[in-house]
Amino acid sequence: MKRALPLIAVGVAYVAATLIWIGSDPRIAQKTFPTFSSANTSEEGLSLAMKYLQRSGKWNVNMLTTPPDGTLPADSVIFRALEPQEDFDLEEFLRSDKEEKKKKIEHQRHAEPLLSDDEEAYVRHGGRFVIAISGRYDVNLTTRNVKPAKAAVKVFPIWSGIDRINLPMCRTLLAPEVLRRAHALYVIDEQPAIARMTLGSGDLILIAGSELFDNAHVAQHLDLLTALAGDRRTVYFDETVHGLLTDTGTLDLLRGWRLGPALFLLLVIAAVTIWRGARRVGTAEDDFRDTRSEAVDLVSSLGALYDETMSRAEGIALYHQALTQSVAAQTGLRGEQLQKRIAMLTKDMRPPEKAARMEIEEFNQMLSALNDAFRRVEHAEHH
Repeated sequence: MKRALPLIAVGVAYVAATLIWIGSDPRIAQKTFPTFSSANTSEEGLSLAMKYLQRSGKWNVNMLTTPPDGTLPADSVIFRALEPQEDFDLEEFLRSDKEEKKKKIEHQRHAEPLLSDDEEAYVRHGGRFVIAISGRYDVNLTTRNVKPAKAAVKVFPIWSGIDRINLPMCRTLLAPEVLRRAHALYVIDEQPAIARMTLGSGDLILIAGSELFDNAHVAQHLDLLTALAGDRRTVYFDETVHGLLTDTGTLDLLRGWRLGPALFLLLVIAAVTIWRGARRVGTAEDDFRDTRSEAVDLVSSLGALYDETMSRAEGIALYHQALTQSVAAQTGLRGEQLQKRIAMLTKDMRPPEKAARMEIEEFNQMLSALNDAFRRVEHAEHH
């Protein structure tokens, strides 16, 4: 098990470093989130539009990460901006000779409503639903490119001061069934570019151009953005159409990111490593470890060196000299007073002449006396 701990520590450090890198890299928000998501900070995201409304302080702005239902405030507004889809000329297709497809689309147009039941209930209770599309939304709603590009002109008395809108991509709405129940707000060549449908106490606003509010163009259309938000206290940017759902489970996220197999393989490797590290192969290794300090070896080596290079009398004389120097440095004594202090500490021990011959018993006695003297000096220094 101990052998597996370094591997586990490296794995944990790797995961932590990866998460920190992902969280701190500004390119993640630009590359990870879909086009026209309010979490996308690239030119194709709506992050600036969301931050502008937030910092104005007039609206409570949030991401909508659950499908609209009856829990949303009735006086709120939802912005839904769809990613570009392939343009689909519905009228031209219906004029074609493909009768079977024509019947199928006609059936879908009547069978599939533009809004879900919960979304329609939200609007009828007073909510505003803004849908901006760039291409095909479904069989009931699509757009048509207009060339040459022209400004959309206001034809309905709404939003004072916004008489013309220069769409980044000049498009008009193409939705015969839907537009029969709506009225045009802005038109290009008498074709609606922005339309409004009243449902109950609320309204549905359709815009032919998601690019109006992306980070590259929102600065030119802030007046339209605030007009759509109106006096409503809560504004939601719909992220459910971009796959950001709070009720999405961890397994679903891993499956969507294709990380599941890799994480499962890492789990298997970790389990096998821990199991392998916990089992002994062959005979047990000797657990002996030399715990001696290197200082012990150094002192032993120095002792052997001194024993070979000087006599016992010379060693005691040098030791006595070291004691004298230590006492002088500690007490500041000199001359006769210093000698009296040394005599008291060593119990009147007289160091031998360096050339004198000394027996081992006498050497041990003098060495013991000097050691005791050093202990007293050290004790006095600490107190």
